[in-house]
This record gives sequence, C-alpha cells and structure tokens, in this order.
Amino acid sequence: MENGAQDQKKKILIVDDEQDILEMLKTVLTASGYEVLITVDGLQGLKIAKAELPDLILLDVTMPEIDGFEVLKRLKKDKKTTRIPVIMLTGRSEPEDVSDGIRNYADKYLVKPVDFDILRREITRTLDILQK
Repeated sequence: MENGAQDQKKKILIVDDEQDILEMLKTVLTASGYEVLITVDGLQGLKIAKAELPDLILLDVTMPEIDGFEVLKRLKKDKKTTRIPVIMLTGRSEPEDVSDGIRNYADKYLVKPVDFDILRREITRTLDILQK
C-alpha cells in the first residue's frame, strides 16, 4: 500500500467533563481522520490511556474526582503512558495554571475556546515531533 502510514489512524483520547465539548471535538477530529476516544472523568481517562495507549491526549483541567493536573502527573509517572503527548485544553488561563501544566510535562497548553484550525495544527505538530 502506498499510504501505509496514513492507513493507520492516529488515536486521540479526549478527557473533558463537558459532554458538549467532547462531542464537538470528537466530530471535528474524526472528520480530520483521527480515531477518537472520549471520557468525562479523569480516573476513567487514566484507565483508557493505559488500556488503549493513544497517540495523543487532549486533557481538561477542571473535572470531578481528580483534576487534569493530577491526571497528567499520573500519566507521566507511569512507564506505560509517560511518552504519550498531552495537550492541556482548558478554560483555566491564569499564569499559575499554565505553569502547572508545563511543569508537569504537558506538551502544549491551549485555552478554551480554541480555534479548531489551531487545535488541529497543534495536534499535527505534536504528533510529527513524536514520529521524528
């Protein structure tokens, strides 16, 4: 097959407690050719990440049970998930929030609402860096 690399869809896990945002992101990213997994809960997101080993995770900060910063810390401490790139996608834009995300090894920190073209470009860049 000529497009061998393109035949296997990249898998993205979206963890966000807002169902409407999940559905919108899933629609946009599926239309962009990604396989998309979704969950509204940080603990469930950790389980899915370990079981499915997605190529990238989009992670909200403010969620019930455990917040996105704690999810990020656990992902990066686990040998199985430490190399999965994480883009924080959140409404929290305070400098200390951005600093927490970067300090805990988020690959990018994007603030909602985000332009879908920018989001797709950042996903592509992050995945391209990982492949190299």
